[in-house]
Amino acid sequence: MKTMLKSKLALRIFLLCLIAVLSACSDSESASTKEKEEKKTEEKKEKIPEAATKVEDMINEGPGFALEKENEEIKKQLEKYPKKLNGEDAYNLAVFLGAAEHQKVFELYDEYNPGFNDVEGGPGSDAKPRNLVLLLDSSGSMNGKVDGGVKMDLAKQAISNFASKANKEDQVMLRVYGHKGTSKDSDKKLSCESHEVVYPLSSYDQGNFSDSLNKFKPAGWTPIAGSIQQVEKDLAGQANPGMETLLYIISDGVETCDGDPVEAARALHNSSLKAQVNIIGFDVDDKGQQQLKATAEAGGGEYKTVRNASELNSIFKTLMEQAWEGIKKDQWAANSGTQVNYAYVDKLEVLNELKFRVSDVVSAEAMGLSNMIGAMEQEKMITLEEAEKARAKVNEREEKINTYNEEKFEELKKQTDEEKDKAFKQINDSSQN
Repeated sequence: MKTMLKSKLALRIFLLCLIAVLSACSDSESASTKEKEEKKTEEKKEKIPEAATKVEDMINEGPGFALEKENEEIKKQLEKYPKKLNGEDAYNLAVFLGAAEHQKVFELYDEYNPGFNDVEGGPGSDAKPRNLVLLLDSSGSMNGKVDGGVKMDLAKQAISNFASKANKEDQVMLRVYGHKGTSKDSDKKLSCESHEVVYPLSSYDQGNFSDSLNKFKPAGWTPIAGSIQQVEKDLAGQANPGMETLLYIISDGVETCDGDPVEAARALHNSSLKAQVNIIGFDVDDKGQQQLKATAEAGGGEYKTVRNASELNSIFKTLMEQAWEGIKKDQWAANSGTQVNYAYVDKLEVLNELKFRVSDVVSAEAMGLSNMIGAMEQEKMITLEEAEKARAKVNEREEKINTYNEEKFEELKKQTDEEKDKAFKQINDSSQN
């Protein structure tokens, strides 16, 4: 009897243990399932893009989604991204959603003119009209990137700014080459024969010129020589023989179509046009620089090399100013020095205003990014400690862009000072002749 009771008791204990184990297993499986579901939910969340680290790239990041959006819209947007962010991720997300449109205000620097040619009685105030001929490399390599953006996009913008500074009496022409086919050997013939005028020789018209820049994209090979050779035919019967012809070529590499750009430039310079061939090498290697420099020298012009958007715009300004230097007034107005001084004060006023406008945008962005991180705290996406790390990166970003802004200001102020000194030297030289 006792043995039977003991057996029943043992069976009960076994069953109770089994139930406890199964219950624990069930709870464990339930927790594990919940964790897996949460993990899957997080995996479905959108990935956070990394914010730029170089200041030139920071300027081109905006505008972010959150600009001019209501709080509820921002909150819904935040729900698309993972919870439990660290400081780095929170900063990246804040920038992705809230980066300001810096490029718009920085572009105002590109439009600023440090020269004094437009001053009454100044060195270019009675300038003779010129033929400004622009040749743009549209080979496949122009699709590459440098600091500031895609080479072709930057070249088009610089050319547009340059052409817009032409005098009303100037004639402008844009020829593009290498814009057809591909860089494959099978397309070499087609691409090497692809050079055409997209903006015929005429006075500058902003709308038509902008349209001409949209007619082509980077494509194939680089027929520099063939394009230069066509310029004389382009201007035959159209250009006034008495007008100075200035040729500006932007290329990011050497001739690849078996032509001889050096001889082509020499022939054009020695022709009835007596054209001056200037070349801007855009992110060109040493071999390419040697060929392009020799081409410019044979064409009686200058070669300049640039690596990024800022240098490209600066060089175009320098070339335009140099084009003006050879054009002096026979007799300047007696008050020309006073006019230059007035113009100098006005230019510094414009520069200071530009600097403050950029600074305002930078400050507003920093405040917006900090508020965005605060919203992440409220949504329990980030701890207080990680939020402080994210805000530290916002401060670092603000400092970088402000420093870049100050450098742009100082660079243009220096150019303005130099141009003022040149203007006064020309006034003095003119008074002594």
